Amino acid sequence: MRLSVSLMAGLIITCMTFINTPGYAQPAPEPAPTQAPAQDNASSNSQAKKPAPKLTAIQWEPSFQTAIVKAKASQKPMMVIFYASWCPACDFLDNVTCKNQQVIRESDNFVNLRVNADKSKAVATRYGITVMPSIAWLNSDGKLLNGLEGVGPVQEFLQEMQLSLAQFNALKPQPKAYDSPHTNEPGA
Repeated sequence: MRLSVSLMAGLIITCMTFINTPGYAQPAPEPAPTQAPAQDNASSNSQAKKPAPKLTAIQWEPSFQTAIVKAKASQKPMMVIFYASWCPACDFLDNVTCKNQQVIRESDNFVNLRVNADKSKAVATRYGITVMPSIAWLNSDGKLLNGLEGVGPVQEFLQEMQLSLAQFNALKPQPKAYDSPHTNEPGA
């Protein structure tokens, strides 16, 4: 009993240290909105484009299967967060990191999924998950691109997201240039 109390106290102190670290969970200031030049009403109404809706939360898929299907269809990588209900650091990741506006915006480049590692042991085992929380960035076929264990500063999380997206884009097959059947003929 004494060991579990000491362990919980250590986890709480660790979480509080991260929370109180300057710049840890502080979102970057939002850029000031710019004002578009005035247009006459007739042309602006006919050519007006609706702005994309601002994301207010990460859009989570309901299951691993649904996420894989969506990732393949959209040709996006996946961000999979493995968590457990007993994990205080997982709560911190969910309530601080995943609510950061920059993280929310960046998450739109991914198909996002949260996996309870205690309930979905097969998925956690498939990716060798032993630490909570763990984040796995996967390609659209479910192959691991990048991973992160534990919780760190929001900026570090963002960098890992961007690195994973860059890795995914670098590995994407590029369209082949059209080969004309006439270019390989002798004397052409």
